[in-house]
Amino acid sequence: MPGNPSSHVFYATRAAEAAYAAELAAQEAEEVAASAAFAADHAARAAERAFMPVGQVEMELLERLLQIVEELPSYEESAAAAGKPAMQMVSTLLQSAALAARAAVMAATTQGAAELLAQSPARPLAAPAPAPVAVEGPAAAGVSGASGGSGPSTTVDADPDAPAVMTQPISRSAPDDGTADQAVLSLGQLEAEAAMRQSKCNAATDEEAAALEQAAAAVPTGGKFVTSGGWGITGTPGAIGVEYIEKAAAEERVKASTQTMFGFLTIDANPEGYPKILCHNGFPLLHSPQSAQVCTAHLYRPEGCLPTAAESTLFVDGLQIHRPGALEPRRPGRAEGLADEYTRSLCLYGDTISPNDLRQGGLGNCWLISAFSAVAEFPSRIRHLIEQTELSKSGRYVVKLFHPIEEVWKTYAIDDRLPVNQYGHLRNVRLSASGELWPALLEKAMAALYGGYACLDGGNPYTALKCLTGTSGERLVCLSYGSKGWQCWTPIFKLEGSPVAYPTARQLTETRWPDDGSRGSEPRVSDKVLDMLRWLDGGKSIMCCGSQGYDDSASSESGIVQGHAYALLTIETNLGEKKFDLLKLRNPHGQGGKEWSGAWSDGDRMWKRYPDIAEKLQPAGKDDGTFWMAKEDFVKEFRSISICISDQNAAERYQKTDHFTS
Repeated sequence: MPGNPSSHVFYATRAAEAAYAAELAAQEAEEVAASAAFAADHAARAAERAFMPVGQVEMELLERLLQIVEELPSYEESAAAAGKPAMQMVSTLLQSAALAARAAVMAATTQGAAELLAQSPARPLAAPAPAPVAVEGPAAAGVSGASGGSGPSTTVDADPDAPAVMTQPISRSAPDDGTADQAVLSLGQLEAEAAMRQSKCNAATDEEAAALEQAAAAVPTGGKFVTSGGWGITGTPGAIGVEYIEKAAAEERVKASTQTMFGFLTIDANPEGYPKILCHNGFPLLHSPQSAQVCTAHLYRPEGCLPTAAESTLFVDGLQIHRPGALEPRRPGRAEGLADEYTRSLCLYGDTISPNDLRQGGLGNCWLISAFSAVAEFPSRIRHLIEQTELSKSGRYVVKLFHPIEEVWKTYAIDDRLPVNQYGHLRNVRLSASGELWPALLEKAMAALYGGYACLDGGNPYTALKCLTGTSGERLVCLSYGSKGWQCWTPIFKLEGSPVAYPTARQLTETRWPDDGSRGSEPRVSDKVLDMLRWLDGGKSIMCCGSQGYDDSASSESGIVQGHAYALLTIETNLGEKKFDLLKLRNPHGQGGKEWSGAWSDGDRMWKRYPDIAEKLQPAGKDDGTFWMAKEDFVKEFRSISICISDQNAAERYQKTDHFTS
């Protein structure tokens, strides 16, 4: 059955563009020039025949690109020896071309692709880092228009030469627990993945959903072991223990130590069948078919745990939001190799909801995770968004988000299947350190609103704040810093993107300053802006900020990630005898992420020099992404601030200025 011609053209054109770029780069790498040119020629022919049903041209392109990818290691070695750095670019572009070619095959016809792929040998293909895309973000530099008075407002577009309000390239922007973020794929997986993406919602009505939940809740889950094959062995000292004990003894050991252990592994090749690994809580097992050590996992299921897919019919949302070519998503805490180590502690919410619950994953959505972290300062706002108050036995959750274009609250019924990388870790936002699921569910709901996880790569915190709080009009503002000083804007939202349209805010229009209602195009100095931020913080407004620069793979000398969004949590002014002004921020990367290392950073000597300030602010001094910094350093490092103005601040301004639109 023919596929969507426009989709076919889109993917085939992407293949041609990627291969053409590879051809240009290959001019500097003689060893691969001929192969890249050959691939470019095939890509061009595929693009020309894009409206034809899937056939030999697409398959020839795909086969040839895969062959080149397999030969790349030898090319890279010889190119490195010859001192030719362009080879790395060639490698990335060729792999991108291969993925685009495969997408062209899939877009042409799912049925035809499945038939052809069934005849093709499976070859592993490492997913490359995606190419950068256009970045949402306006700039204040170069703004024209009169200042003062009550004339018409000024509107600005993104200035490519000025710092963006939030720059976020599509490349990976967070550590992945020490593992690579590139999934190992094979053509043989495509048929199963196509079927997965075509899965329909199996409980479209409230009555059907209630029946699934009731049936899942009735499943007796406690006090038994569940086995699963193909688990890989990994670990750090203290996380796993190796003992030669029989299976029955291992079971008794785990049952007696459920606070510290959640299962054990047996190595399939071991003729005695003795367990070798005792798995301690707090450390994940890895479900990796590529592992050299193929094992069987024996996971203990305590009372009250979530039923597995084999034990009950679980909710399927039918959303097509997962990345094409990715591994099949998994459900946490259901013996699928995801979050099984939390056993008893897996939960929707912990005892408290806090900004430190957030840990960004491999998706470039710091704009979103920083907003999650900022809103988490107010736990009731997070609980307001998710209908459920505890883990759903059926895996169905209903999340409420404010649509920034339609300007209405909308609900999204999602399941708990979450994207994973090749090691079985969450690909995107992590669960909290205590096993809270809410960050991953909110991120998935945002992916549903946007039309896919890929659409969450790159954005602005004010967009996320609007979706999470429903704030609109002059109460959603962005401050940008340029040559004139700080200026105040409000975003204009519209749908953009292809083939999936999603909300963007690439344009800002002038709005009034939140504190006194003066024109936002009238520049302000940093001291006056900081006074306003302190007032907003006291009124429980929600704020995020964006660092200068565009490349979030780079950091300043003092540890601030460039082109990166941070939650702005607290502003304290006039501290101590010297009247210090300090700001508390949080990197959404969380534990293991980079933190500010300058004055007032964790462990800095300023805390000992001014113990009265340390006593008042109680700096945590932990590796949690949170840090303090001085006002002077903040102005040097950050160029934008997104603000969701609270009801309290709005009422105070109305009393002072007699106007404030909502």
